[in-house]
Amino acid sequence: MRYLFILLTVAGLTGFGSSQVHAQDGAATLHRAVQWSGVAELADPRTGARHKEPTFSGAFVPRGEQAQMLAIRIEGAVSQGEIQNPIYEPFTVAEAKLLANRPLPAAPVTRLLTGTERKLPVTTLLVQPTRRNPGSGQAERLVSFDYAYALEPATAQRGGGASARPHAAHSVLLSGDWFKLGVADNGIYKLDKSALRTLGLDPNSINPSRLQLYGNSMGILPQPNAAYRPDDLVENNILFVGNADNTFDDNEYFLFYSPGAHTWAASGGLFQ
Repeated sequence: MRYLFILLTVAGLTGFGSSQVHAQDGAATLHRAVQWSGVAELADPRTGARHKEPTFSGAFVPRGEQAQMLAIRIEGAVSQGEIQNPIYEPFTVAEAKLLANRPLPAAPVTRLLTGTERKLPVTTLLVQPTRRNPGSGQAERLVSFDYAYALEPATAQRGGGASARPHAAHSVLLSGDWFKLGVADNGIYKLDKSALRTLGLDPNSINPSRLQLYGNSMGILPQPNAAYRPDDLVENNILFVGNADNTFDDNEYFLFYSPGAHTWAASGGLFQ
């Protein structure tokens, strides 16, 4: 069984992901939006007392800390960096009450943790996305920001050589709503309202222009380490049969071609 993944995004957005634009000499700017998602119950690491506070997607509390932090992975060893263009908004009245007695900084708090993955340096940027407005005293949440940073010269280029493989800054699975479907054999497949319902989608709420299909048709993994393999899920072609009114009508559907789970190897006639 070969598995494909359907991505559904809303209003032209792809969730809360990040984008990264590199400049020369190892300098770069990373943009991030923060997706807030209700309330979480946390424990004080010193006393064990539990309390509730607003939380966000990807939140975690580092060991020994009390504040929730947002973690962002950056390839290479970051030598210096700073938050730029932070945009805040007030919490709701109910959320602000949960933070009434919490000590909050007046500006973004960041930490850098440097480690090694696959013998290459990598940095984790930690950002505390809550503050108390120094003018109004109101609790506010960070909704987007830029992080401008510089890499140490020895790590400005990943791996330091032309043989190093490029890797995506993050997986496409990071954002949007994803639905998994299996394909057993080679052929053309149809996704109509009935098929989408079996995957857990509500067809009446779908904008057909926002549906995408991802998957890799590699067969079994190649044995040679130098052989090409996708770094992430690859977008597949999909045809929408219908009009362009951004609604999914009863007589409309999607078509796509997919190979099955087994492929014939060109050399030796081996069946994979």
